[in-house]
Amino acid sequence: MDNPQERLAFDKGWIVGIIEGEGCFAICKKRTRFYPQLCIGNTNGEIMDRLKRIFYKLSIPYWVAKNYQTKGNKSFQRIIIGGPKRLRRFFIIFPIELFEGKYTEAKILEEYVDLRLSKNNNAPHGDEEWLLYYELKDMER
Repeated sequence: MDNPQERLAFDKGWIVGIIEGEGCFAICKKRTRFYPQLCIGNTNGEIMDRLKRIFYKLSIPYWVAKNYQTKGNKSFQRIIIGGPKRLRRFFIIFPIELFEGKYTEAKILEEYVDLRLSKNNNAPHGDEEWLLYYELKDMER
């Protein structure tokens, strides 16, 4: 593909497909703190490298969890986009309407992100955040 816009549209569609198959929209809880995140895990290093390149090109901040070894001795990596500000950037570039199988999870996480960004950084989590946390957690089962 020589046209950069076509390439970008293709890359975004490819990422949506990877997230639909290998991704997880989550709100993790540690004690009384919540950590909203999108995790993508895979044993294929080429897929993970391509994800990193595209996220870098789109200026979407992420971090890579250390390599893990699976039972079959394969290297497993996780790319994590975590925190309300980073996820807000992600949802601007990848609107939730792009997701089909994970639409509901993405919608709940986006609601949580918008809610947290509307509050002071250190504001305690209210009933709305707890409801979104449990709603998303129940979907994991």
